[in-house]
Amino acid sequence: MKKILLLFLFLFCIIGFAGIARGESTDDYVPYTTLSFGIGKNAFTDSWDYQRNSSFMVGCRKQYFKSFAFEAFYQYAQNNNFPDFFDDPDKLHTFILDGGFWDFNSTWDEVYNHSLGLKTHFVLSGSGRWYVSAYLAGGAYTSWSSYHTHTEAVYWDDQMVEYTREHIKKRNNGLFYMPGLQVNYQIYGKYYLGLDLGLFRFIDLESLDLYTSYDYPVLPEYYNASLTFGIKF
Repeated sequence: MKKILLLFLFLFCIIGFAGIARGESTDDYVPYTTLSFGIGKNAFTDSWDYQRNSSFMVGCRKQYFKSFAFEAFYQYAQNNNFPDFFDDPDKLHTFILDGGFWDFNSTWDEVYNHSLGLKTHFVLSGSGRWYVSAYLAGGAYTSWSSYHTHTEAVYWDDQMVEYTREHIKKRNNGLFYMPGLQVNYQIYGKYYLGLDLGLFRFIDLESLDLYTSYDYPVLPEYYNASLTFGIKF
C-alpha cells in the first residue's frame, strides 16, 4: 500500500513541477525534441552470475522547458548464465554427476525484461555542448525468467548415483520506477553521444514479506549503464 501511495506522489510531483515549469520565461528559449538509441550492460541484483547481460533502449525526449523535460522510452535488459550444454540431457547429467552438484555449480538463471515508461528530467546543466539531468522514471514491465538448481542427492561408496533438481519458469508483469542520471555531449551539429545510468526497481503490489523462486525466479531489478547516440530536432 505504501508503494502505491509513493506512485501517486510521483505522479503528483510530475504535475506540480510541470506547473512550475510553465511559469518559466520562454522568450529566449525554443523547445526541441531528441531521439536517442542506447546499448549497455546491466547487473540484475538477484542473478547468480552475470553472463550474456546486455540492454537496449530507445527514447524520445521533449524539452518543453529549459529546466524540465519528459522522455517516453522503451528498455530491454537480459542476463543468461545457463551453460551451452543445458539442453543436452546427457551432458547435463554427466556434469552434475562429475561434481557440478557441489558449490552450487549447477545453479543457473536467466531473465528477459521489457519495460515501457516515462522519464521526468530535471536539468542540472543544459548550456553549451553539455546536457546533464537527473531523472525519475515510471511505467509498466513484463519479465520472463527461469531458475535451475539441485535440491538433494543420493550417494553410494562416495559416488553420486541419484539427484533431484528443479527448473522454475515464470512470467511476471507489473509497475516499476527507475531513478537515474543522463549525460549528453554534442559532438557535431545536431548529433550527440551520451551516458545513461539507472536503477530499475519493480513495485510490489502484493506486499510480500519474502520472495521465493516460485514468486520470481529472478527479481526484475537491475543496475544499468548505457552508451547512447542521439539526434536533436
